[in-house]
Amino acid sequence: VELTRDPELLTQVNGAVMVGAGALLAIGKLPRLSAAALAATIIPTTIAGHRFWEVDDPEEKSAQQLHFFKNLALLGGLALASQDTSGKPSLT
Repeated sequence: VELTRDPELLTQVNGAVMVGAGALLAIGKLPRLSAAALAATIIPTTIAGHRFWEVDDPEEKSAQQLHFFKNLALLGGLALASQDTSGKPSLT
C-alpha cells in the first residue's frame, strides 16, 4: 500500500504519531524527539485541514484562520521544546 494514496491509512498513522509523541512528551520521555515528531505532523495537518485562503464564507474563513494560526503557535512551542537541551522549558 502506497502511503500517499491511502488517505485513511495516512490519517491513522498521523493520529498514532500524535498520540504516541504527545504521551511521551507529557510524561517527559524523549521530549526533544517527541516534540520534533509532533512538529512534523502538525505541519501537513495544518496545511491540509485549515486552508483559509480557499474559503469564501467570511465566518468560515475566520474560523479556519483561527485554527491555522493556533497550530502555527503550537508549532513554535514544539520547535522550542525540540531544541531545549537543558531539560527545562527555557530559552537558554
